[in-house]
Amino acid sequence: MLIHHRRTRSTPVTSFSRDLLAIRRTLKDLARKGEITRSMEQMLSDWGRSLESDAENIQDFTLECQYQVLGWILDLSAAVKILDGGPRTPNTRVRKLIVECVRRILGYNAKVDLIVVPSNLKWKTLWCKAQHDPKTGEIAFILFLSPVIDYTQPKLLPRIVHEAGHADSHALELVGRGSSQDRWLGEASCDLIALLLSGPANLFSISEMVTAVGVELAKHSTYSHPSLILRTAIMREIAVEIWRATKIEGLVKEALGPIENIDVPVGERDERSSLSRGLIDSLPGYRRIDIGTEIWEGVYRGGVSASRGYPMLVSLNAFFAASRKGGGG
Repeated sequence: MLIHHRRTRSTPVTSFSRDLLAIRRTLKDLARKGEITRSMEQMLSDWGRSLESDAENIQDFTLECQYQVLGWILDLSAAVKILDGGPRTPNTRVRKLIVECVRRILGYNAKVDLIVVPSNLKWKTLWCKAQHDPKTGEIAFILFLSPVIDYTQPKLLPRIVHEAGHADSHALELVGRGSSQDRWLGEASCDLIALLLSGPANLFSISEMVTAVGVELAKHSTYSHPSLILRTAIMREIAVEIWRATKIEGLVKEALGPIENIDVPVGERDERSSLSRGLIDSLPGYRRIDIGTEIWEGVYRGGVSASRGYPMLVSLNAFFAASRKGGGG
């Protein structure tokens, strides 16, 4: 549901109410035939009902919000078409990376029902939908790819690990709450998960993402998301703490050096300490998913094969290790 809205003129978005009804029928049929998991059916049905409510009240939304609802309806429709016989993923590396991350978070036996959808929203960022059923072990996960920036390229691929972090039950609960403070902490928790899973590659990719989206957007926050610059500042603090006195401690400054002079927006500075404390408090509970400093030390010394243990996560770092100036540790 959209939170901020005001009355404006009607748009063609209202005609999509009928399409949502057809989508709901398709989902019921797919579930009845056993072609989608219960978690996937429930997640998309709930989303469809939320969008139906938005469509009914569309004339009360700003023009910007109206077209955002339109984009969501088109993305829901695209997801259902894939489930109804379309190709499941356009990129096997993306699928392997998400599955590897989700199983590290939830356990190897997690049943991952995954599709990747090119989004219709002209956003420069990735986004996802996730729902985990702990009773069945099912995790329904949809990654929506930006049509503006190619996040499947090696230097941006680690950003997908943040999205996979939404499989974590605690983070998923936080981002689903009503308050902005909880949602911000949920997104920051996904950043922490991504840091523990993908190591220095996470930080190198943050610099690449700021360059890709631009500083102005990187400093922009919303009701649901703190700015990328604030999140980067917090990840810098945590990375220094967890890698202190290790052979990769210096990689923090190296990775984030290109954006170190970009200040946290004034309006977010009061939130920085509370978010940092919240993540530090949660760190012991997430240690179970930490790939381990010794793995990253080996990668950046050139001594760990990409096939060891966590092939996709190690390969993300192998790319940046090979790309570093001088190629040394």
